[in-house]
Amino acid sequence: MTTSKATVGGLATAKEAAAFLRTTPAALAQGRYLGRGPEYVRHGKRVLYSWDALRDYVTANTVRPSGRPEVA
Repeated sequence: MTTSKATVGGLATAKEAAAFLRTTPAALAQGRYLGRGPEYVRHGKRVLYSWDALRDYVTANTVRPSGRPEVA
């Protein structure tokens, strides 16, 4: 992943967030419309995602098979 001005400031564009989550910007837009997906920031018309929010979203949506201990 290349470093852009957005990632240096701690915020990812929708395109960068989609690449991180292995999805598309359109899927993220649909998730925003439906009130799902990672937390985001509106800056004017732009939508940005904090890297911490993206990592938290992945952690919150990680499925652990039953019988496996949770890793601390």
